[in-house]
Amino acid sequence: MIQEQGGDYASAGLSSMYAAWGCDDHGAPEQARSCRLKAYDLLVKARSCGQEFARDPGSEDCLLVDILRRSGEFERALSACEEALESQPDPDIADILNFQKELISRADSARHSIGEVRRRPSGDTLLQHEPP
Repeated sequence: MIQEQGGDYASAGLSSMYAAWGCDDHGAPEQARSCRLKAYDLLVKARSCGQEFARDPGSEDCLLVDILRRSGEFERALSACEEALESQPDPDIADILNFQKELISRADSARHSIGEVRRRPSGDTLLQHEPP
């Protein structure tokens, strides 16, 4: 709250996301969802204020899509994902976003790791990991 009141929306959003993870770890899914939605709102506000919260805009897009998907906001997540893909991100980011689209299509709000992301049949990528 102090970060938000001070106008540091990026830090406040990330803190809310970390709180969601804590709620996940303690078996509190509704509280986790609430924290994620707060994180999403704060990170969108941070972005609109020019505050960065990830290493690049594509990574920010991936985080925002993941927050919505994990919150069960599948339509919003799909819309954000498609918008991010329209910007023609680098191949690794595109792979992550396409993986998110697959998860969204299955209404999968579970936790997933970057290691599960593999290049779709269209080509190569640096992300050549096998699922755990």
